[in-house]
Amino acid sequence: MNKRPQDDRLLKGFIAFGIAAALLHFGDLLLDSHIELFNGIAYFSFSWITAVFFLPFISGIIVAYIFGGGGKWLAVFPPLLVRVMALYQVTNSPLPDHMSREPIGWWGFFLILIMESAMIGGVVGEVINKRTYGRRAKNVVYKKN
Repeated sequence: MNKRPQDDRLLKGFIAFGIAAALLHFGDLLLDSHIELFNGIAYFSFSWITAVFFLPFISGIIVAYIFGGGGKWLAVFPPLLVRVMALYQVTNSPLPDHMSREPIGWWGFFLILIMESAMIGGVVGEVINKRTYGRRAKNVVYKKN
């Protein structure tokens, strides 16, 4: 029995997961956005919006493009890992001046937003990868004249 295609798919999944997690982690460092910390209305800045919506969307596209079909389901896990690691880091380090920890309910809400952005990116990545959306192949839907 040949297990090569399954091994290739697993390898693609690990590579896609690692690239997306690295993009999210280093993107957060570059933007200096901390979803887990709150400092008032200034909290909702351009870097926060980019970290919550744009970076996960791009990481979802990357995961789905590398992994292929089913990548939209894998795309939600890199943001989950990165955000949980960031929460652990914030919880176990002293707070910066004029900052407080985000209540866990709000953090969970923002985590869901981030994961949904990644899932939307995953759907877009699958569409880019397949060039059409649905169950039929492109050559079945479009007839050549």
